[in-house]
Amino acid sequence: MRTPMNTIRICFAFTALLLFTTGAAAQSITPQQKAEVLRQLEGMSQSDIEDRISALGMSREEAEKRARENGIDLQTYLRSASAQTGGELPLLISGPSDTAVVSVSASAEKRRTVPTSRGLTYFGYDVFSATPAAFEPTASGPVDPEYIIGPEDVLRVSIWGQVEQQNELTVDKEGRIFIPSAGPVVVSGQTIDEINRTLTKQLSRSIQGLSSTPRSVWLDVTLAKVRPKRVFIMGEVTNPGGYTVNSYSTIFSSLFAVGGPTVNGSLREVRLIRDNKVVAKVDLYLYLTGAEKNTDVRVQNNDIIFVPTRKSTVYIRGDIRRPGVYELLPGEQLKKLTEYAGGYTPSSYLERVQVERIVPFKERVKNDLERRYIDINYRDILSKNRDYALSDGDMVSFYSVQDEVRNYVTVSGAVFKQGTYQYLPGMKVRDAVMLADSLRPESYDIRGEIVRFLEDNRTKTMLSFDVKAMMAGDPKHNIVLKPKDEVIIHSVDVSRLGPQFVEIFGKVKRPGRYVLTREMSLVDLLMLAGGFTEDASRLNAEIARLDDKVRN
Repeated sequence: MRTPMNTIRICFAFTALLLFTTGAAAQSITPQQKAEVLRQLEGMSQSDIEDRISALGMSREEAEKRARENGIDLQTYLRSASAQTGGELPLLISGPSDTAVVSVSASAEKRRTVPTSRGLTYFGYDVFSATPAAFEPTASGPVDPEYIIGPEDVLRVSIWGQVEQQNELTVDKEGRIFIPSAGPVVVSGQTIDEINRTLTKQLSRSIQGLSSTPRSVWLDVTLAKVRPKRVFIMGEVTNPGGYTVNSYSTIFSSLFAVGGPTVNGSLREVRLIRDNKVVAKVDLYLYLTGAEKNTDVRVQNNDIIFVPTRKSTVYIRGDIRRPGVYELLPGEQLKKLTEYAGGYTPSSYLERVQVERIVPFKERVKNDLERRYIDINYRDILSKNRDYALSDGDMVSFYSVQDEVRNYVTVSGAVFKQGTYQYLPGMKVRDAVMLADSLRPESYDIRGEIVRFLEDNRTKTMLSFDVKAMMAGDPKHNIVLKPKDEVIIHSVDVSRLGPQFVEIFGKVKRPGRYVLTREMSLVDLLMLAGGFTEDASRLNAEIARLDDKVRN
């Protein structure tokens, strides 16, 4: 992988070449600088070079002219980079001792937008929108014990003890390495442990200490450099073609390197084809959802990774943890979809989950509509261990429970702890007051009030009680409460005003005197009075109010 420091060095060398080599203040670069620029240009893709030219505000022709003045044919490097893939440099993943070169072309940049449909994100495809290096397999560190050695691998054979030597030996096309003291030895097709045993047996003929008891010579074989592999990635992928990857690469990392599948490509059945046979089918959902059994498979030379078109596509939205567009395999139903979506939330309303369905072709009836709604009791599905089959194109909606809360009472006024408290069946006024830590000393003990919603859950009425009698437990005044009741305890100074009433007369159905409740409006009063009579004039009405100064 190109490190940030390497990138900075390339950009600096290239910028210096183009900016400081012309005009009156032109400075010729030294042979050493020229060699460094040439070496670094070989590691740059066409898009890298063109991006630097554009960033410097120069045309391609001007940049080529300035490079020629220092004996560098920039056009050659541009043609060379372009020719490798017909316009896009492939992603190269090197062995352990090399620097990996990752080219992110303009098309790769475009794919970083996460695809959506009907306002929902396709699950899994966003993983491929990150930088390729994020999932690039490591090219260093201990080799997998099951790794099979092949041509172009480099082995490090170390011998120590009475005899000491170390050699790095490349496996040739015939699968052999050449050891000076033993000649050619076939190692292809073996693991590191097997090669260790093979070489110990071979070299013990010439190095006695390897087989003596006690031993005086020891041998160790490690992998110094892994061979590159050529794989072909075809089907519904962003950038199909042939790619060079390192020997640690898997199906997932190889797909990631080329931008991943398109939204038309399946994440559930990626095929690995070897010697014209499908040797593995990988479900990337197992990788993406953190399933215990991950079926990602390591690729081999000349493998074909084929991404078919996606299977059944379903949508899930609403009060669910991860709304999105998902792909289901045959046999996967509503519960599996919910699992992929992260499950429902505590506020999900499970008694009604709605499916919007496009009627399948075989079920369509002439002159009938092609879309329908289906309501499902998801709680019933869970309790009875059942499931519900989904169809391609279904939209599943999880709704939320109502925001309204009813099992409460409110205590306000001259109590120690005003607030909202849980309603319990059979609760009375005194119970609520005691929950609020009882009455304050300045409480008015002659009259308190209960504001209560009527059955329409909109209109309020007011009940009064004697506070002193209520606290003594008098059943007449210690009234049984209902959900959402508000208990009001006045203080002495406020209560001097006496009970508060409003009156309504004229062309209404029930004229008379009504208790004034908090936040009561003219419309509320009109509704309590039954509304207008048929002969009432609705153009104007009069409101008469006492002057507080006169009243006091």
